[in-house]
Amino acid sequence: MRIRIIVLLIVALSILFGVSDSSHSEEVLTIAQVQYYGGDYYTDPTALPNLAEFATQQSGAQWVSVDGTVSLLDPNLNNYPVLYLTGHGEIRLQDDETAALRSYLERGGFLVVNDNGPERSGNSINLAFRREIAKILPESPLVVLPNDHPVYHSFFDFPNGIPQVHRHDENEPPKGFGIYVGGRLAVFYSWNSDIGNGWENPEVHNNPPEKRLEALRMGTNLLMYALLQ
Repeated sequence: MRIRIIVLLIVALSILFGVSDSSHSEEVLTIAQVQYYGGDYYTDPTALPNLAEFATQQSGAQWVSVDGTVSLLDPNLNNYPVLYLTGHGEIRLQDDETAALRSYLERGGFLVVNDNGPERSGNSINLAFRREIAKILPESPLVVLPNDHPVYHSFFDFPNGIPQVHRHDENEPPKGFGIYVGGRLAVFYSWNSDIGNGWENPEVHNNPPEKRLEALRMGTNLLMYALLQ
């Protein structure tokens, strides 16, 4: 908590004086992609480095991503203020991983999850993620976050809620779901939006520049919101 308060003060001063140089913050904040059994947890390798670079340039807080992915049993897990989970298809967490992720969230960590494929093709992690997170936090349901939730306004303003980069369900709008732990938003789940693909290098998905910018701004909101918890 002390680290987050210091970083927020630095960011606030940077914004006040029109400075966004990350050198003003010596504290390095890490976002780490989660490794799991059953699916391609390693997908979108350029996403987090691009997001960390963009968020650092825009916010004044110094963000980095780990090289590759991390296990939920990593002894340094609690040093990462944000974890990121994405992929296609199945997710299977072992009992010790389930316990470790619950402990991480209860201790103040923030988990961002991105559904990376359509359910109709079998590429969605939607069902598997919902099953696994219900084991981790059985007393805390996923709820749709309203458009006026602070996560959509923590740095950039998204009056219409989560932006959509790729549409996976033609009949539903994109949605941001959340899970609260002890009254604090601890999990953010991007569904039918695929903001993670918008963080990738431009040539990977050939997304329009405005879509990539929306995705990177929403990602920055998530990172900065994590510091407010």
